Amino acid sequence: MGDGPRVVALVGGIHAGFAPAGVTVVERAMAHFQQNPDEIPDGVALHFIPNSNPDGDFAPGEVAGSNQAVTLAHLVDFGEVIGGAAGGGTVSAGLVYAPSIPSGVSFGGRVLLVDAGTDLPQLARQARSQGAVALLVKTRLSASDMATRSAVTQQPDPGAIPVLQLAEQAAQALLKAAGQPTAQAGQPSAAYALPISVTLDLSLDTLANTQTANVVGLLPGSDPSVANEFIVIGAQLDGVGSPPGGPPYLSANHDASGVAVLLEIARLWHDSGYRPRRSVVFAAWNAGEQGQLGSRHWLQSGAVKPEQIRAVLHLDSVGQGRGYYLDAAGDDSADAILLASLENAARQVEGRLNMLKYQAHGDDASFHSRGIPTVALSWEKADYANTPQDTPDLIDEAKLQATGRLVALTLMTLADE
Repeated sequence: MGDGPRVVALVGGIHAGFAPAGVTVVERAMAHFQQNPDEIPDGVALHFIPNSNPDGDFAPGEVAGSNQAVTLAHLVDFGEVIGGAAGGGTVSAGLVYAPSIPSGVSFGGRVLLVDAGTDLPQLARQARSQGAVALLVKTRLSASDMATRSAVTQQPDPGAIPVLQLAEQAAQALLKAAGQPTAQAGQPSAAYALPISVTLDLSLDTLANTQTANVVGLLPGSDPSVANEFIVIGAQLDGVGSPPGGPPYLSANHDASGVAVLLEIARLWHDSGYRPRRSVVFAAWNAGEQGQLGSRHWLQSGAVKPEQIRAVLHLDSVGQGRGYYLDAAGDDSADAILLASLENAARQVEGRLNMLKYQAHGDDASFHSRGIPTVALSWEKADYANTPQDTPDLIDEAKLQATGRLVALTLMTLADE
């Protein structure tokens, strides 16, 4: 700033890596003169270098810690990210904090803590490429959010580093122990070597291919003129599974409840001898957590041609919810006949139905993406999907019964019209 012949340089971070105090002074001076350029003396050109040694090893700087140990618990304080540059391993190293990852900086075998980003795989790749041996991502998630698991769908790359998402309170406790002032957050070009070491152990089993199967039943249609048309009722059979040594993930509502309703309708129809005009497929789809692999495989297998499928009802989390309505997610145009059949059935069985704009829930997406009329049913404000809290004792029998009556009548209408 300024255009005089005399150059004055303000340099920060001259110690190895980012020295917090020096970086802060230079950045504040730069911001001040940007806002007050008239204060630059005549004949002077100001040069600002917030960090002059970005490639050196990090030194503790001037941030004093509290000398308190912080122990973080899996699925309470943190959750793992797996796939691509994010993997497993055992690490014990010093900690560096940066609101965002500054480019061109070598982290020299340290653990890097950053504020939440929208692209975790990219954050992991960047942190690894710049010498971090592990990445901690500071989030606004609560401890209960940390209990939510997802299936591993991608093998970690060779050389992948451990990547953990921290609950908000856990990240604050870690920074407090390191003596990190909250006022320093939000300075995008700053990074701080903190006087604290991090030890983490994220041991992973090697991913292996395995074989699984859908469970599919067929009730053939009784009318030869339409028996080659199919109504599909489906639900997800698998869950995310329980972590080694952790609490059981029973997946009672998401989605054992959907499978239970499907099976009960099949049992009642079998016992009563009911035969619809069109054929009805009862399907419990497997490998749904890995990206709807079971339903996609069935569609691609040729067991039934997509153009033969007249309608699909997908049941997901139909046994528990804090609301009073059964949500029906469908497209007003493409799924109009199916939605009308649901509304008609709801009136006849005195059911409470809430029509929503279509949003994928799970295996319904396999059919909806192919233009097949599809509606996903779930109870309003259903809780605890993919958490240890999704247990059988929370299932509401009245909600299961209400769902079963409405779905059974809708299926009969679609199959017999």
